[in-house]
Amino acid sequence: MGAGYSLRLQVTGGCQLRCGYCRPDLRRADPAARSPQELARLVAILAEAGVRRVRITGGEPLLRPDVVEIVERLGRLGRLEEITLTTNGQRLGRMASPLRRAGLSRVNVHVDSLVPERYQRICGGRLESALEGLQAALAEGLSPKVNVVVLRGENEDEVPSFCALAGRLGVQVRFIEMMDTGVAPAYAARHGLPAREIRARLEALGARCVGRRGSAPAVEYRLGEAKLGLVASETEPFCDRCDRLRLGADGTLRTCLYAGTCAALGALARQGADDAALLEVARAAIAAKRSFHPLAACAAPRPAFSMAAIGG
Repeated sequence: MGAGYSLRLQVTGGCQLRCGYCRPDLRRADPAARSPQELARLVAILAEAGVRRVRITGGEPLLRPDVVEIVERLGRLGRLEEITLTTNGQRLGRMASPLRRAGLSRVNVHVDSLVPERYQRICGGRLESALEGLQAALAEGLSPKVNVVVLRGENEDEVPSFCALAGRLGVQVRFIEMMDTGVAPAYAARHGLPAREIRARLEALGARCVGRRGSAPAVEYRLGEAKLGLVASETEPFCDRCDRLRLGADGTLRTCLYAGTCAALGALARQGADDAALLEVARAAIAAKRSFHPLAACAAPRPAFSMAAIGG
């Protein structure tokens, strides 16, 4: 952890898509979501506790009308090595330029299919909008990566097409093993594809493994000019090298996807806690961060949670 922590900063739980492995769309505003000023204050405190990188997440973060202001305020903290963002790309075409000017470093664009009808069935959105967003991010120098959740019976046959996209556009495509978070168990049972099968598909194409960089979640591969990644959080967890923290839109700090409420920083701040008190609470929560998968040593039922609800 010498290089500091990476913070997933959720700015909304809402999303205009309906991905089957996540949850139905929720376009309404989050009544508990913190303002840009509040979020920037909490991030500044977490930077004091060791956070060096921030990834803005949702839900879909570009649903927040003040997301550019959030990026600007984080940039003005002067303590962060980079500010990045994960998006479904539906609004990125018109947002890439103002986000770049505000100080955004990089962006990940989530695309689960390159076939319009299939994309609409899986996600409920428009593939054309996602690809327009990807092109806009490239044009703005946001070094986009493409995230693909590989689904049995839905898009696993598109692995070669995504590899070709990576080579053609010069972007890294990361194939992600679907996590069964408990919100759609039937969907997970029907469409879950373990990493070993995704890896076999990559190797059958001639992809060469080049390893994992530091605490990065993806094992990297090369296939000609294509840069690829495989994220296997479900069957091959990497808890021993995890450097991620999560701050929910309501200011709740979590140090693990499977942890409950670790520290209600947002609530404490609104109750009048000063920065020193908040820093003490944050440091105590971070010090207790696990270095092992919490389900590995027990047969307890898996707690259900939505990635959209806690910041992905």
